[in-house]
Amino acid sequence: MTRRIDIVEVGPRDGLQNDPADLTTEQKLEFIARLEEAGVRRMESGSFVSPKAVPKMADSAAVFAGVDRSKPTRHIALALNEKAFVARSTPRLTRSILCSWPRKPSACAIRA
Repeated sequence: MTRRIDIVEVGPRDGLQNDPADLTTEQKLEFIARLEEAGVRRMESGSFVSPKAVPKMADSAAVFAGVDRSKPTRHIALALNEKAFVARSTPRLTRSILCSWPRKPSACAIRA
């Protein structure tokens, strides 16, 4: 039996929301482009959460709108509730992860 392991880069979401620097949307897109040039094919490129709770992700819709769609990368978004997802998402998403809070593995759903 052949097994496959998928590695998902989370730097554009988890890394940047915890970094002390405030990057512009253009800088985030450059970071994503460099990860793609390095061979990353799956990444969490942003999240749809309250901008009051996570201000660094407030431009996630613009980030998803600006990614280069000619690349084979699957861009994933994290949303902690459906309200945030519907209010802030974009049709350009490849996949989303929708979780209820507190996060329980059984409460998460992946939407293709």
